[in-house]
Amino acid sequence: NRALPTVTINTMPTAASFFTNATTTPFASYGANPHNKIPYSVEYNLGVEQQLSNSFVLLLDYVGSVSHDLFVNITGNTPLTPGPGSVASREPYPQYGGVFPFDLNEGFSNYNGLQAQLKKTLSHGLFFNVSYTYSKVLDVQSSAQSPGPENFYNLRQDYGPADFDRRQMLVLSGVYSLPFGRGKEYLNRAPALVEAVAGNWNLATITRLVSGAPFDGQAGSDVANVGGSNQRAERTGASPYLKGAFTAASKPWLNHAGFVVPALYTWGNENRNDLVGPPFKEVDFSVFKDIPIREQLKLQFRSEFFNVFNHSNYSNPTNTVTSSAFGLITSAAAAGRDVQFALKVMF
Repeated sequence: NRALPTVTINTMPTAASFFTNATTTPFASYGANPHNKIPYSVEYNLGVEQQLSNSFVLLLDYVGSVSHDLFVNITGNTPLTPGPGSVASREPYPQYGGVFPFDLNEGFSNYNGLQAQLKKTLSHGLFFNVSYTYSKVLDVQSSAQSPGPENFYNLRQDYGPADFDRRQMLVLSGVYSLPFGRGKEYLNRAPALVEAVAGNWNLATITRLVSGAPFDGQAGSDVANVGGSNQRAERTGASPYLKGAFTAASKPWLNHAGFVVPALYTWGNENRNDLVGPPFKEVDFSVFKDIPIREQLKLQFRSEFFNVFNHSNYSNPTNTVTSSAFGLITSAAAAGRDVQFALKVMF
């Protein structure tokens, strides 16, 4: 899916460009397992549904899946173990000119979640849906473009929460038609002017509360001396978070004393994605009014407020131990309040 090469026949790379010294040593810029397997997933679920009343339904579901032979992109031809000496002198295949990206289908993942819903069908002008999910998804690499596992020879070393793991999610959505105007409980026979001002108003909301995104502390360099990247930090045993220190003016999220650069020629003991960033909280709200013109024709005026309370949602903090900004949150994950108005013709 990467389109066609841009070179034409008279601008093809020279033969010498495929060798590090133009005569003897081939240079491998990319590699892949020629016997890769086809990825597959097994999905399963079990649920119950209970009618609570004429308008309320409760659903509880266990949802799970396992996946095998997933695509993983790793830095290949690295030394078998961390240690001193040049990387080139310890490569298993020095004749290929160094380390290079390598693709193989040996990734694995699993998902387990409790999904609950409370639904109210339309009655008395109100309907809503409340959804709650408590789940966990684990893998070794979450996408082809995300940083690959730190150790080519032990994928399980990177087995941990997926980049998109969100442990808890609560979503409330609903619409309420206010009981004012013709055909409604109140002001059913109000004068035309009162009807025009007070009748046919509706309120709607989508409220989302989501756990923070996972991340980990990074060493910031090739401490293991294997020619690879994405190596993680060392935990000191101190609390990783700075509880109560986060404010609007100062945004430290992690405790710098809880992380250090690993000892030279070792892997850090930090697990992949074992930290959690700030949660996401947003309330979207809308008000809209239907204005009948004639049968099967009406205008609708809408005012919509995204993030109506202008709540600040932050990105994960800087996670490289060697950075002067380590542990600090420096950017927002979503925009502030956004308001829009619309006039629709419905027929």
